[in-house]
Amino acid sequence: VSNLKGSKEQHQKKKKSHGNRKEQHKRRKLLRRQQQQQQENHVNNSYMDQNIIDQRQQDEERELIHVRPIFSK
Repeated sequence: VSNLKGSKEQHQKKKKSHGNRKEQHKRRKLLRRQQQQQQENHVNNSYMDQNIIDQRQQDEERELIHVRPIFSK
């Protein structure tokens, strides 16, 4: 009888560890997804930064073109 009880406890432990593995898998999957999202955001941000820099340079160039000399008379 004690042998059966022992195997039952072992079975419960196995079930528990399997449950933990499922949780760990979920956690890892979530972490991977978050890291991937952060990388994508970082790439998007660097593109945006470059676009903003390009836009500012273009604006400055336009302003320089449209500036009239003060002593035109």
